Amino acid sequence: MKEYARQAGIKQRVTPHVFRHSFATEMYRHGVPLNDIRAMMGHDTKAETAVYIHVSDQVKKVRSD
Repeated sequence: MKEYARQAGIKQRVTPHVFRHSFATEMYRHGVPLNDIRAMMGHDTKAETAVYIHVSDQVKKVRSD
């Protein structure tokens, strides 16, 4: 994975864990309900999933699950 990231010109650290954060964030930004993201990620609680979602406070105000 590190080699592919380097070839793509990505300088940030890339790991499977980073992909989980990116997946959760993008699903949320595209309107997938938090409970559905929770199920896809195999989490027991929404709070556990929420840790993986990185969006601005403005987006959080607009969307409430």
